[in-house]
Amino acid sequence: MHRPPPGPIARLRSLRYVELHTPAFTEAAGFYEEVWGLESVESDTGARWLRGTGDEHHVLHLTERERVGLGRLAFAVGTPAEVDEAARRLEAHGITPVFGPGPLEQAGGGYGLRFTDPEQRLIEISAHVDAVTPGGRDAAVPVGVTHAVLNTTDIDAAVSFYCDVLGLRVSDWSEHQMAFLRCNADHHCVAFNQAEWTSLNHVAYE
Repeated sequence: MHRPPPGPIARLRSLRYVELHTPAFTEAAGFYEEVWGLESVESDTGARWLRGTGDEHHVLHLTERERVGLGRLAFAVGTPAEVDEAARRLEAHGITPVFGPGPLEQAGGGYGLRFTDPEQRLIEISAHVDAVTPGGRDAAVPVGVTHAVLNTTDIDAAVSFYCDVLGLRVSDWSEHQMAFLRCNADHHCVAFNQAEWTSLNHVAYE
């Protein structure tokens, strides 16, 4: 009997935060705090978590590494039960989590899981992360992260994975060079740019 393909693993609510790797950790942390206006909420050796003026515990996780790059993309879901269900659906897609589902022993806590996409980007899905009291809206300080644009060597495969597995929906194509994907009412939370290599193109903040 032919089984229908498994559906998306979860209903993603938003892009919660991004992790960036940098060899110039002190300089990068200084830029994001002093110029970009983010506020440090927790620090450790070679790591810093920074918040905007919204209610997310942090919107940027900086980690000291030898090379610049994307550490992970973290998406929000509603409940721990949704995380557990996402793990079961990942298995149906033939994907084994690299962590979880379980408690996240990191700044902000929460309950989540992590897995990699076909181009080896680390994806985190989490619920019940500590919230913080929103700050006043300052036009010069970001509220939170709105989207990440990712360079990909195969835009069709990338779009298929993020739609079929993560449940994102296509908002727009720019010819066959870029694709914009959404998880809520915003135009996009992730976009893909066809390129000769896999990398982070940019991160945008509200």
